[in-house]
Amino acid sequence: MRSSCALVALAAVLPLSNCIATTANCTSGLTISGLSRNLDGDYIQCDNSGLGGDNFCWHGEPHGLFLTHGCMACNETDQKLVEHTWAIQTIPDVHYPAVLHAVCTEGCPDTGRTWPLAAMHLQTKWMIIGQEDVVSNVRAGCCKQKFHRCDACDYKKCEGYGFSECLAHSIFPGCCSLLSWLPHGTCSCQQPPLECDHLDDDAPSLQV
Repeated sequence: MRSSCALVALAAVLPLSNCIATTANCTSGLTISGLSRNLDGDYIQCDNSGLGGDNFCWHGEPHGLFLTHGCMACNETDQKLVEHTWAIQTIPDVHYPAVLHAVCTEGCPDTGRTWPLAAMHLQTKWMIIGQEDVVSNVRAGCCKQKFHRCDACDYKKCEGYGFSECLAHSIFPGCCSLLSWLPHGTCSCQQPPLECDHLDDDAPSLQV
């Protein structure tokens, strides 16, 4: 029996790729290890298309290294080079073109601009720009989001507070925030920083 998504796609004469929105994608960060001292680390989600993270920033820094599928800001030659894979790049002050630093040549998912949530601890190969040898045994994958006590903040409860109550509940151990008070006049929840939890980093690598 065909899935409802497939039937809708057939009825609308649309490709099945338009129905993959329900696929769980990474929204925390991607961890790279074994590539190089300057490129290894946690690339934290810094942009979300609505289907999952599609731009990951090295250690959460918005002006440093970026890890993305493809490279929209690269020149035409580099765009073709990384069209179906993941790449690490920087964007200079003039914003164009981006500068490639490394390209995944084997093992990285090619499922669009997002990285599947289940793609953890992958065994991959990368090419570092300017080096002849391909780097093997590079571990790459979506990391588990580190728990924060304010992850379970009750938005409705915070929104019901007045200024003084919001202020009182913004102090530890409270999780409310006054950041939305000036522009909107409402109390909101604190936004915990995205961090990777590496307690399970000893899990075996997977081949894809």
